Amino acid sequence: MRRPYVLAAALAVGATGGAFLLVRKAAGPESSGWVQAQSAAGARSPDRIAAPGVVEAASEEVAIGAEIAGRLRSVAEEGEHVTRGQIVAALDQSVARERVEAAEAEVKLRKADLDAIRNGANNLQRTEAWVKYKQSQTATAEARAEYDRRKKLFEEGAIAEEELQRSASELEAAQQREEEANLQRRIVAAPALDTDRERAEAALMEAQAGLDEARIVLEKTNIRAPIAGVVVHKFLKVGEMASATSGAILTVADTSRLRVRAEIDEADVGSVRVGESAYVTAAAFGERRFAGRVIRVASALGRKKTRTGEPSERVDTRVLETLIELDSSASLPLGLRVTCFIRTGA
Repeated sequence: MRRPYVLAAALAVGATGGAFLLVRKAAGPESSGWVQAQSAAGARSPDRIAAPGVVEAASEEVAIGAEIAGRLRSVAEEGEHVTRGQIVAALDQSVARERVEAAEAEVKLRKADLDAIRNGANNLQRTEAWVKYKQSQTATAEARAEYDRRKKLFEEGAIAEEELQRSASELEAAQQREEEANLQRRIVAAPALDTDRERAEAALMEAQAGLDEARIVLEKTNIRAPIAGVVVHKFLKVGEMASATSGAILTVADTSRLRVRAEIDEADVGSVRVGESAYVTAAAFGERRFAGRVIRVASALGRKKTRTGEPSERVDTRVLETLIELDSSASLPLGLRVTCFIRTGA
């Protein structure tokens, strides 16, 4: 069971100013395990004010998610240090890779078509077309001779009309094949038309655009860190689905410098200035102090966000959010709740 703390303020009247006394309370289910600084009236030092705060990275946490839908095959772990551009999560690539391969094949085919049109038919193709045309002429002549022979036999009553009709159909088919062979011969012999070349070029451009798009989708299966830092939170694990609408997969923050987001009680806001020196303490680090300075003071009061869970805590008070940048030597875990002391110069 967690052991709660309450902060009892003891006012020492005189030059020493106010002081804070930490008192351990009997364990209870509502305890928060964190001592919150209370700067209520009558418990403030003339040369400093105290306020609760939370440690965070100098940069805001950057939420990283997927741009396309897919099943996660890898995700970086919390606490892992990452560099800018490093892959921190990856989606299954099987479908995306198949699309790239299909698009590459289409581009290859369209290039071959365009090359054939640009280069025209070679001598072998022209020869083959001419031979097929001459063969079709011979076949047509033979079919015509056979038809003439059967027609004479039909007129003499030697064959039935069905045989004559069959011979006529064979002649018609031979003539059709001759026309097709002649057309093919003329096509391979003639130079390419501008319209044919333009059509082939357009088809190649379309195929290349499809390949570019497929490669972009494939790259989007690799989700990269936009900044260098540490993985702070991991929301999805391997095997789960991610998409552009499913929220963040993880968050990354630059922890090379730390800061504390403090909440100054409205009674003390007149004493806070940018540039004032400060330090923070935490129960987990005993009497150790982590120095810093005020780098930003909000322009408007807001609602209290930090909670201790203590029964005596005031939750209806308004606070002024203030950022304290800690010295580079400070090494504290993100999310640690601390007590902030800001020197007022009084």
